[in-house]
This record gives sequence, structure tokens and C-alpha cells, in this order.
Amino acid sequence: LTTMVAFLSFIFLSGRLALFYVPLAVSVAMAMGASLFVAFGWIPMVLNQGWAKKVVSRSPDGPVDTEDVEVLERYVEDLPDLDARPSFLERLIGVEQRLWFVILPLLALLFFYSWKVYDEKVVKEQWWRPPDQEQLFLFLRMPAGTRIESTSTVLERFEDALQPIQEGAHVRARCFGSVAILEVDFDDEALRTPVPYYRSQLVGVADQTAGATVFIRGFADTPYARGNFMGSSGNSLIKVTGYNSKRLQDLAEEAVARISRNRRVRDARVSTSDQFRQSMPEETVIHLDRSRLGDHGLTVARIVGEVQRLVGVDFPWSMLIDGEQERVQVSFTDSEELEYDDLAATLIRTPRGEQVRLGDLVELSTEDVPGDITRENQRYSVYLNWEYIGTDRMRRNFLQSTLESLDLPYGYEAEEADRSFFTEEEEDELNLTLYLAAAFIFIVLAALFESMTLPFLVIFSIPTGLVGVVLLYWKSNTAFDSSARIGLVLLFGIVVNNAILLASRFRQESALILKARLGGDPEAEAALFSGQRKTLGGTDLWMLPGAERADLLRRAVSRAVKVRLRSILLTSGTTILGLVPLLLGEDRLRTWLGFLGAQTAHKVVAWLVGVFPVLAESGEGQEIWENLALSSIGGLISSTLLILVAIPALYYLSVRLCWIWRRLLAFARGRWARWRGEGPVE
Repeated sequence: LTTMVAFLSFIFLSGRLALFYVPLAVSVAMAMGASLFVAFGWIPMVLNQGWAKKVVSRSPDGPVDTEDVEVLERYVEDLPDLDARPSFLERLIGVEQRLWFVILPLLALLFFYSWKVYDEKVVKEQWWRPPDQEQLFLFLRMPAGTRIESTSTVLERFEDALQPIQEGAHVRARCFGSVAILEVDFDDEALRTPVPYYRSQLVGVADQTAGATVFIRGFADTPYARGNFMGSSGNSLIKVTGYNSKRLQDLAEEAVARISRNRRVRDARVSTSDQFRQSMPEETVIHLDRSRLGDHGLTVARIVGEVQRLVGVDFPWSMLIDGEQERVQVSFTDSEELEYDDLAATLIRTPRGEQVRLGDLVELSTEDVPGDITRENQRYSVYLNWEYIGTDRMRRNFLQSTLESLDLPYGYEAEEADRSFFTEEEEDELNLTLYLAAAFIFIVLAALFESMTLPFLVIFSIPTGLVGVVLLYWKSNTAFDSSARIGLVLLFGIVVNNAILLASRFRQESALILKARLGGDPEAEAALFSGQRKTLGGTDLWMLPGAERADLLRRAVSRAVKVRLRSILLTSGTTILGLVPLLLGEDRLRTWLGFLGAQTAHKVVAWLVGVFPVLAESGEGQEIWENLALSSIGGLISSTLLILVAIPALYYLSVRLCWIWRRLLAFARGRWARWRGEGPVE
């Protein structure tokens, strides 16, 4: 139920978040619904047929047939032997409870350290994981219909350019049809050598490869593109929209001027399309000097007509030829090869018969002009495009600060065009999803335990899970993207299960100790109405003499951890193993096995790919699920370990504080009763 209600918060997602992740929520809800059917239908039937009857038949008086649950419970419940010596594990957990004043501050420091790591070292605030810039990636596409043999031959030219392969470099090449991919990975030592400059060798071959589309990424601020990519430039793009195209253009140019002042910014410009960073086309503008034209007795129309004929763009006009009206267009025969120097040197004859150079009358300049006009919902849009020299973290920070610094009038908006970052609305939706998931889980826990304090103890497992998430993303150098955040919702719903197992068993063991110590049925005796039962817990050990309460509480908690340890490890282990296939892939395995050394990891991965060829395949959209699984796996590992340390100590401390409160409350009531002269109050 906690997992299902966590995903209930997905109803507030919209846009691309809903497109990608609502189907996940539906799938999880259906799977959990099926598991409830198994838990309450199939398993009880199996236990009844194959286990419960055999237990009942163990009665010394022979088989006992009973339909009464309470009667059956007397045969199967295992009351603790309070005189027996606790096992080593129970004694260890008892010491752990006594050291709560050491454990809790250490946990607080761990949480603080994890937050600092997340804030300073984890790459975050992105929609997808950015490409690895410490890997050379080449994409080759030959003309449609090219045979795979021909494509492979062209790809071999790029491979030959890398020969001999230096130590620490690993080259992988794949061909399929008219498309080929070449990847070059480097170990840490090779990255500090000139080896990564293989890029220049690949670019050299690409420049000599005709009729093919080539894309090269890695070890450069911008990728190399040749062919029908329509050109590419810049690594930062901001989309600005508004209702007035002229005002929008002015605002964009002002913003580009401010952006260009940063010393790390190169080639900042305004563009009209985000497709392949296509920049605005240029036009040549002729500036006429009217005072000079007047000095020579020339008109604007005369100069414009001369220039149009010189460059071959004269407008057609009509004239009478041999008695017939004809449309005629006049231009110079060499207008297609005409250059600016020739144009400026052209002599214009004035009405006075003088000759003057055209370059003395006009000035030419080049300006960007919109190549197209784009409107979305009747709003015009332009793009601010530039190249930022620096690390990806620095680039993202500058892009975010630029967005925040744009002072746009009402009706004009700016957003990161590539949408590799979250929009403000998506940020709010994700935060709301996390808050609602935690709130829904708390409501279910409160109903389950019929308590308002135990749910807080169980919710404590969530920050213990976040510790593992942060550390795993930091150590794996993986970007904390949208899938990672959605993975937190899944983690919230799963990670509390282990804490639920412990907390419920704490209460159960406490009730069994009360029954073993006091006799009878304390849960039935504590109920408000006959025939009912009240769930007792650690705080109810207050019924016992004060000298033995704390010791019996520690025994109850220790025994509960011992009983539930196997269940907790099985629950976490099976969930982790179920998520591991989402991380299996050639590149991901190489990253995880990096601690073995680059060469060893490469050999191990090559062997695994040989045994399991499916590992070499990366399905479409696989990156969406990798980070989701990474969040769940990291959180489960840390929470499983930390709750076994933290939850027993927290439960012990909370019960002791409750006893202190009861003692203070009893003292206050006694003083109040004596003040009123009513005698002692029990």
C-alpha cells in the first residue's frame, strides 16, 4: 500500500513528465494490486493446506481441529523465554540501543555530509544525462542504399587513423546498413596524455570523406558536424517568446550583448530556429550617403538601379521591342562572379558627364536577418545561441544565471530551449510529487499502526535511503536527472517497508513479553470493549515494575531485529536484484567495473558481452530507466544498513521518553490531587 499511494502523487504530473512516468505509475499500481491478491488469497490458502494444519496436529493430546483464530494462535505463537541468555546478535543490538546518544549524532553528521555532497558535487537539475565528453564518439551515415560492406570500408579509414592504439585507449566500431558508430574510451591515466587528441585525427579523415554525414563528439566545447546536419555551433540555447516580433528582436539583441561580455562566451548570436543550432542568415545592406549623391547630382533611384543590375537582381520591366510589348530584365554578364571590390570600383556617370566610383557613394555592411518566422500559440519566438568555454557544470550555472537575469516585460518569457533542465513548472510538480508521496505514505502508516508516533519512526527510513542515493550518484559521476527524481518516489514507497517490518515486530515482541511476564491475555484485557483486542507496544511495558522495564524493552527490540533480519535482507535483496537488469549494458558495466582498472574492466566486459550478447544492445529510451533504478538501488542499500542501526536505537529512545512523560504526568496529577485534598492518585 505504501508503494501504491506513493505513485498516487503522479496524478499531478503534466507535460513530458506525465508522458514518460505516468505509465510507470500505472504499471507499478497494477503489479502491487496483483501482489495483494497473492498475499491475501494464494498464500493463506497454501499455508492453510500445507502448514497450519500440521502445526495444530502437534498437540500432545493429538490432532486439534479448530476454526477459532485465537485458539489457533495459542498453538503457533512463540512466547519468549525471559530466563534464557540472549544470543550474541541480541546482545549486540542491546548495546547499540544503549549507545543511542552516539548513534544519532553520527547519523545527523552523515545526513549533513550527504546534503553537502548533493549540493556541491552531484551533477543535477537536468532532464537527461549529458553525454560523456571524455569519450570520443563518431557517427557516420552514408547515402541511403549503401551496402554494409561499403560503410564498413569507410569506417575502417577512421579506425586506421587511430593506429597504433595507445595503451589505455579502447576502440569499438559497429556497422549496420548505411550507418556506423565508432567509440573510443580512455582510462584515467590515458586521459592525462596526448592520446585523447585522437579527435584531430578523426576530424582529418572526416574532412576528406565526401558524400557522407559525419558527427564527432568529445574533448571539445562543440561537436564536429559535416554533411546534412545543416551546421552546428554553440552549446547553450535560450528560447525567448513574445507577442511583438520587433520588440522581441530588440530584447534578444540586448540580451546577447550582455551575454557576450562574459570572457568565456564565444559567438553569441540571435537565431530563429533551434534545429541544429541554425543561425540567422545574413544580408548585405547598402547605406547611401545622400549628401554625396547631391554633390554629384545623382538620385537614390539611379544608384539602386545600378546596383541591382550589377548584382543581377534587377526587377523586370516592360518596353516596346519591334512593335511588341516585352518584359525585360537587365544585368551584367559577370554579376554572378562580382565581388565587393569590383562593385565598389564600378564607375557611375553623373548628369554632368563626370565619373565617380560607386564605393565613394555607398557603404556596404552585413547584418543578420530572420531566416524564418516562428509562432507558437500566436507568440513569436527567437533563440539566444552561444558557445560557453568551460566545464559542463560552469556552462549550466551560467545558463541558469542568464535566465534569472533576463528582465523581460509582461507577455515575454524565456526558457532553456534544449529542455535539458527542468522548467519552473516541472520543478514545482516534482517537488509536489515528492511531498505528496511522503504525506500519503504517512497517512497509510498512521492507519496501519493506529498511532501518530510510529509513522514518524518509519518515515525516518527515507533520509537513510537518500544517503545512499547521493553517494552512489557522486561516486558513479552520474547526472541526477528527472528519472532519478522519479526514482525517489519509487524509493519512498519501497524503503519504508523494512522499517514497517521492524516497527510492527517491536510492538509484537513487546506484547509477547507482557503476556509471558504477566500471564493471561493483556491485549484483550486492555481493550475498551469485551471481545475486542488492543494492539500493545513498547510503551505498554510501563505496566511492568520499573526495575526491569528498560531491560525487557531492549530484549523486545533485539529479538524483533533478530526475527526480522532475514525478511529485511530478502526484501531488499530481491528488489535490488530485480532492478539490476536496468543497469546492465556495455557502457554502464564498464563504468561500474572501473575500480578494477580500465584494462581489466574492458576485458571483463568483453567476456560478459561475448557470453551475453544482449548486453551490447542499448534499447531506445534505456537511459530513462537507468537513473530510476540507480536511485532505488542506492537508497535500498543504505537504508537497509542504516535502519538496522538507527531504528532500534530510535525506538528505544522514543519509548524511554514516553515513559519519562508518563512519569511527569503522574507526578503532576499527584501534586494536583494533593493540592485539592483528594489523596493519592494511582
